[in-house]
Amino acid sequence: MVSGYLTVVNNCLALTRDSKELTTKDNTYLLVLADTSFSWDADKESLLFEGKPYKIGDELYLGGGAFTYPNANITDHVKVSWIECGLDKGWLGG
Repeated sequence: MVSGYLTVVNNCLALTRDSKELTTKDNTYLLVLADTSFSWDADKESLLFEGKPYKIGDELYLGGGAFTYPNANITDHVKVSWIECGLDKGWLGG
């Protein structure tokens, strides 16, 4: 279980530890949503999770697990996202 604040880092959905702290790779996870209970609306910058909408900056509690780059290769898309996002750890939610 992790708690954090929904944010966007270099066009990547992420979860950061503290909403008042500068977002860095040390305090932020690349957010990988692994099941159909999640959907992202990029135009509204809103995450729908279990029927509830979350906006950027909202606090979120998620089950799942942490993983780090390059030790976790979940999919080819995630491998590409590490470079684009500038993050070296992620959270697989779902």
